[in-house]
Amino acid sequence: MKRLLLIATLCVFTVSNAADTPSNMEASLLNEVREHIQQQAWETALRKLSAGVREDPTWSAQADFHNLMGFVLRHQTTKDMDLVIHHYDEALRLDPAHVQAREYLGEAWLMLKQPNKAIEQLQAIERLCGNTRCAEWKDLREALDRYQP
Repeated sequence: MKRLLLIATLCVFTVSNAADTPSNMEASLLNEVREHIQQQAWETALRKLSAGVREDPTWSAQADFHNLMGFVLRHQTTKDMDLVIHHYDEALRLDPAHVQAREYLGEAWLMLKQPNKAIEQLQAIERLCGNTRCAEWKDLREALDRYQP
């Protein structure tokens, strides 16, 4: 029920023409969420993301919001992988060059036992970075190397 409410909230408040740069409030909240993620405080990070959308509904039109939401949802005890994929897809719709969202989407595809889709994201990251030296490419490559169906 909570997730259904979250999806409904996001759908109602998504604004397609939001600015590409987060406001000071958004940047501050994103930093707080990232701190909770580093501490693996997934529920707290989820509450902060949800609170951010309630405070400023246009926040859900930011690629970083969707990237972090997908990441946090992917680390919940009960995973809704359709919702995870939705958030990464939304992040990439808003910013096709978001390499971190591509890395995380690739990892999600591995969780769903779809390595070919993960490889597509790896190739996109390589095109965006212009080489294979960026951290996101290396991290996804390592995840693919560890992958066992």
